[in-house]
Amino acid sequence: MPFATGGTQENPWLAELREKDPYEMFIHINSQTAKKKGIQDGDWVEVESRYGKSKGKAKLTELIHPEVVGIPACYGRGTIHMNPVAKEGPPFNALMTAKDNVGVDPLSGTIDVGPRVKIRKLNGEKDA
Repeated sequence: MPFATGGTQENPWLAELREKDPYEMFIHINSQTAKKKGIQDGDWVEVESRYGKSKGKAKLTELIHPEVVGIPACYGRGTIHMNPVAKEGPPFNALMTAKDNVGVDPLSGTIDVGPRVKIRKLNGEKDA
């Protein structure tokens, strides 16, 4: 994810570049997994963990293992003090939690950044 270092996802010039990137603002799904779920390239999908949900457009690829999805981090977030372009894109952090003693990796003791998820196709961007 080239736009996260130093909060550069807020930079409007870089936002123009990322909008043209064929992989940056998408939820990446293995092509065979997508086919089984009836998902096509560019479809709106919802990814759900036990902690929350994230929506975005699907990008089919062979670069992702069939049992996982990939979401570029640091998008879809923001405060009133941040540039609104930082709020665009699928929010990866919505799929995790920072609650004490919940979502902690038992081996490293850090927050689990690979939650178990399910994915489904949406009828459109605004689908609930």
